[in-house]
Amino acid sequence: MVTTCDVVVIGGGPAGAMAARIAARHGLKVCVLEQHSLPRYKVCGGGLVRRVHDLLPQDLGLPMEHYCTKVSMRFQPDGRQLDIETSSSVVNMTMRDQFDAALLASAERAGAKVISECEVLSLQPAQSGIELATSQDIYKADYVVLAAGAATRLASDAGWSESLERIPALELEVDVDDDTLARFQGQAIFDFGVIPQGYAWVFPKRRHLSIGVLSVNRHKPGLQAHVRDYMRLLKIQPLREPTFHGYVIPVRPRSRCLAQNRVLLVGDSAGLADPVTLEGISHALISGELAAQALCDASAGRVEVTYNQLIDQQIRPDLEAAAVLARVLYGPAMSSARFGGAMGRRAVAFVGDVMQGKRRYSELRQRRAWRVIEALLG
Repeated sequence: MVTTCDVVVIGGGPAGAMAARIAARHGLKVCVLEQHSLPRYKVCGGGLVRRVHDLLPQDLGLPMEHYCTKVSMRFQPDGRQLDIETSSSVVNMTMRDQFDAALLASAERAGAKVISECEVLSLQPAQSGIELATSQDIYKADYVVLAAGAATRLASDAGWSESLERIPALELEVDVDDDTLARFQGQAIFDFGVIPQGYAWVFPKRRHLSIGVLSVNRHKPGLQAHVRDYMRLLKIQPLREPTFHGYVIPVRPRSRCLAQNRVLLVGDSAGLADPVTLEGISHALISGELAAQALCDASAGRVEVTYNQLIDQQIRPDLEAAAVLARVLYGPAMSSARFGGAMGRRAVAFVGDVMQGKRRYSELRQRRAWRVIEALLG
């Protein structure tokens, strides 16, 4: 059977759901193809920074696991600590299966059709569109939004030859006793120095802790050993043996255009994670919205050009500026003494403002802010 639509969205994560919702609201016939059964388990710390909430649909009705009014950046082994603390929550905790399901439900209410357990096997140009072979049916669409994550191979089918630069991460959902859970309530912790060129984290959830590690050094991560050492350092004793969940995070956007041959890359498929925090949901939502804007507003034959222009105007400047700050934070010369000083405190405060949606990384290019980065780079 052949299904014809205006737009096929590959992937039911935040970027795909946002693109589908907006495009459907504007009257386009949209099909979302999700490889897994729904709701799907997604490996993720589940921390939603404040700026994410400003991007979400008002009708989402998202259940939250925990609210954190404090973010602590700690530098091991000497224990220096820089805090971001507000009266309202800085980071809210959710479970990604619930978050993604809520976004997809919002897209369905807008008119998009969601098809689960539908793996896209290939995509290729067809007359005036794209043809997709899937594990269920054949789909034909005018345009495709590729939102299948950092590990997707489908970008090469659409003409992208470069590979995404990705780093490894490891996450555990750890059941702990009530006293241990209480120790970590109300704050999201990021510990630097426990793993070379990376960080470890503890996020409190309703009944457990999300604990993980990542490193920008792809060659010698040793993540399982580092996360076990980290739990011993924090005196966290799991009630039962946790399951290790590995995944990859893109650390640099694709250098070429993000739309060509009727295919638009969004979210992790485009490499749009924050280089400083490695958080990807914010730019997933923004890129999904920009893709829908290009699909709905651009004249015939101008969709790809319009989307690339929107990305260059609204996302790339922030990622380029953030990448310079990331060089400080994850560089081999980073030390707690350097980042714990006055300039480091200013940089952490700036990142906190970005997380809350008050500022943008591109503002680092301003003269006074750039002096902070130059001082940290030495």
